[in-house]
Amino acid sequence: MSKKLKNHYKTVIAIGIVALYAVLCLVAFASATSRTEKLAPVDAEQYADFMGHEVLDIQDLAEGAEIQRRMFNRITPPGLSWIQPMFPPVAPFDAQYFDDQFLAGLLGEDKNSVAIYPLSLMQDPKTRETLIYNAEGELIAAIPADRGSRQWPEDADPSRVILQLDLLPAEDVEPYLYTERRIEE
Repeated sequence: MSKKLKNHYKTVIAIGIVALYAVLCLVAFASATSRTEKLAPVDAEQYADFMGHEVLDIQDLAEGAEIQRRMFNRITPPGLSWIQPMFPPVAPFDAQYFDDQFLAGLLGEDKNSVAIYPLSLMQDPKTRETLIYNAEGELIAAIPADRGSRQWPEDADPSRVILQLDLLPAEDVEPYLYTERRIEE
């Protein structure tokens, strides 16, 4: 073989190797970018505990607020108004059990990569209705006092304890808990 032909073969082989290397790099890059991080499963016990605090409907929300308001009203010094996060401060809810007017009044905020809906709950001192306000302070619901609700002493003012709660759509509980755990790590 002539020297010119040998150089031509070397050039073709070199171009083939470079082309093969480029194709392999593109395949590796495409493979890496197409992978999506799969969420690690949320601890079943943590999930069950969180869902155990689900707000079942608007009446359940008002009753839960009444129970906590009684507790915090007893420990709040007279003459003070108090803003108190409810326990737990975030509770799941299923929108199908709430009326459209209430849902339309909710204003979402981002927390742990999902939308939560901050609420403030207080009691009207005269009617004893539970008043529910959205994040901008707009009244979105007034729940009449339960007929069997406990009477407050005359000098007690349950409206001085304002409770705060973030509602979380039930379908977002898993990503919320996952992100919360990742932030803690």
